[in-house]
Amino acid sequence: MEGPSAATVEEVPEVSDAAALDFDRLRKVQSALFHFSKVLSAIVEQAIFAGTNFLVTVLLVRWMPIDHVGAYSFCYSLFIVTCMLFEALVSEPIPILGPTRYANRLSRYTGAIVALHLATSALAALGLLLAGSILQDRASPLIAETMIGTAIAAPLLFLRSMTQQLCYTHSYNGLFALGGVAYAILAPGFLFALHAAGILTPAYAIVAVGSAMALPCLFIMVMFLRPELRLAHISSTIGEVLRDHWRYGRWAIVAQTNHWLGGNIFHLVGPSMIGLEATAAVRAIFNLILPVNLANAATLSAAAPSLASYHSENQRDRYRKMFALFSGTVLSWTVGYALLFFIIGMQAIHFCYRGVFDALISPSLILWLCVIPVLSALNAVVELDLRLKGRMKSIALSKFAWTASTMTIGVGACAVFGLLGVFIGWALSSVILLGRNIWCSRQQ
Repeated sequence: MEGPSAATVEEVPEVSDAAALDFDRLRKVQSALFHFSKVLSAIVEQAIFAGTNFLVTVLLVRWMPIDHVGAYSFCYSLFIVTCMLFEALVSEPIPILGPTRYANRLSRYTGAIVALHLATSALAALGLLLAGSILQDRASPLIAETMIGTAIAAPLLFLRSMTQQLCYTHSYNGLFALGGVAYAILAPGFLFALHAAGILTPAYAIVAVGSAMALPCLFIMVMFLRPELRLAHISSTIGEVLRDHWRYGRWAIVAQTNHWLGGNIFHLVGPSMIGLEATAAVRAIFNLILPVNLANAATLSAAAPSLASYHSENQRDRYRKMFALFSGTVLSWTVGYALLFFIIGMQAIHFCYRGVFDALISPSLILWLCVIPVLSALNAVVELDLRLKGRMKSIALSKFAWTASTMTIGVGACAVFGLLGVFIGWALSSVILLGRNIWCSRQQ
């Protein structure tokens, strides 16, 4: 018998190569679909969250006196201080450290994160109660009362960012989107119940929103994330996680502190410079660009675990391609959203708030407002790259420059142009931040 011909022998590796190529293509398609599903679910969740917060603001403007809405905005801005510290130490490091250092012990890592949540929540509540007691003697009783409600709500509100990042790390993005649906039902429902009972105040409102946010997060935590909570098993992990999060988060605290000062200075100086009504308008108007900002944050957060893995494994080509894909996506829809809002912005504000802020709105304000989310998206993309490369100090220094420009150029613009100056100052400060971030990213 004749053996196999030379041609037959030579064809075998060609078939093998073709099969390997098909398998590689299939693997890439599956990987792309996986990343797309993660991002899509994150965007859906953030859209639901942003839409619910927007609805909450509309309901508060319609159901409470405008000075009550101003008190709510003022106290919520103070709450952001504690939230900023919590996210810097607890939430923000999760998608960077979870998939790399703790990938083989996520249950214990999750339990350690819960322990850190409890500790930081207690400290935050005490700090807000102290602030409330000081305001009781020196400021408006309404603001002091709202601060007490904020202290009660803070641990509940903290659950969202922690649960969100843990879901991303556990690849439960879609599950967290379902939690957003529950929040979308509970928050307006709780506020309506308070309104119908005639007891809707800023303090009760913030507790209601916190409760609506906490309930689905607790359900997800208990039923799906299932953290290891036995102290004997996680005591050593708590110490390790605290050290790792502190090394990552110490510069994040500086960055977040500056971000809060720059982002909330107008809410704090607003009552004295432009009045409570205009201060209420600042938060209400910004809520209209909040959806695209949150969608960008969700997209980049969903991409962070995979990007962190590629970066730690030195897979530079995959890192660059995936980073370019997500960056282009974020920037494309942000520009589209800004263009749409430029066209319909004034009508949207009139419709949503029943003309309450019509006297304060102008085409110039809409123009500056549309510039802000585009600049924010550019900054978020550059900062993500710096975060993944461990350049937290650079981010912190950039935020310091942004805060300094906001508190000088921004407050000056507010003093000269009133409410319009808030948006002019925010945009100009964002340009300075972007320039500093780009310069840092080019440094080796």
